[in-house]
Amino acid sequence: MSDMSRENVGGKSQEARELEIIVALDRIRDTVTEPRRLLTSVAQAVAGQLGADLTLLSVVDEATGEPELRAVDDRLGVFGKLPHLILDQAIRQALALETTSILEAGPELQNAGLHHLLAAPLWAGAEDKPLGALLLLNRDRPFDEAMRRLLDAAASQADSAIVQARQITQLQERNRQLEAIYHIAHVQYSKKMAH
Repeated sequence: MSDMSRENVGGKSQEARELEIIVALDRIRDTVTEPRRLLTSVAQAVAGQLGADLTLLSVVDEATGEPELRAVDDRLGVFGKLPHLILDQAIRQALALETTSILEAGPELQNAGLHHLLAAPLWAGAEDKPLGALLLLNRDRPFDEAMRRLLDAAASQADSAIVQARQITQLQERNRQLEAIYHIAHVQYSKKMAH
């Protein structure tokens, strides 16, 4: 066991903290069935566990291949003040990563008071492109290796939450289509019976 895995933070070992975030995200996936709320709950849980000032969860759109910001947890009230171009650049930087990394916050983010950046691409299985990315930003507190490992553990669950949200959305769309087909068939049958 490495020194890092035995390190106590707030009275808990690194492994205990990793297990805690995995269980929390697994519980969210098991209980939240609305896609937007599912992703928002994931972002909030990650932000809470890592104490991030600003957490962004981006998902790559299946049709366009473009990243879309799907969830934000903003504990400083700075999100609305950040230029979309700056956020898009940070998201694209996170999507280009191979693994969870502590990054240099760009000058624009630093000018907005966010000096520390931790990012994780979200992968599913053997996909050759990420499903999305998690970005955590802090004003004062730098991210360390223990936090990087904690986000890495969270990313292993957040990716399946994205897959689940996509599947729920597809099932909801399919249900809407089937309901429309049923309604049309019912109307046609009613008309036929009236004649």
